[in-house]
Amino acid sequence: MDNTSKHVLVFDIGKTHVKVSVLNMAGNELYQNRTSNRVLQTSPYHSYDVDGIWEWFKNELSEVSCHFCISSISIATHGAAAALINSKTGKLLLPIMDYEFDTYPDDLPDYLAFRPKVEETGSPLLPAGLNLGRQLNWQCNLLSQQQKENVILLMYPQFWAWKLSDEF
Repeated sequence: MDNTSKHVLVFDIGKTHVKVSVLNMAGNELYQNRTSNRVLQTSPYHSYDVDGIWEWFKNELSEVSCHFCISSISIATHGAAAALINSKTGKLLLPIMDYEFDTYPDDLPDYLAFRPKVEETGSPLLPAGLNLGRQLNWQCNLLSQQQKENVILLMYPQFWAWKLSDEF
């Protein structure tokens, strides 16, 4: 293994697997490891095991940094996930929702009433939580007014970059 040349670590969180890859500057993959991306049966909706992913990623980062000079980290995730962070504590306000969870309550404000038309967004109406706005509609109804006033919304890749930055 090469610990003198610069390398890129790719942290890729897909729906079924989480992967860490190390690439040289020519883009050749020199290392890869993966684990399952577990969905937790949390209430009121199913969520991603962000604590498990985080522990696994820290172990991987510790291991690969012994063998490679990591000069940058690239983060890729699936798109229909976001984190609601308390701006005062830096903690998740709610678990990060699994976009395949499709049992939404009947008493929510009608998402379709304020959803922009596909001609405006380029995004068709999709099932379950594949439209992130639908997830956020539900989640906002779970927050207190004080929580809503102190919320930071991070898209899923930015959430992981934020965790790596040790902001809080």
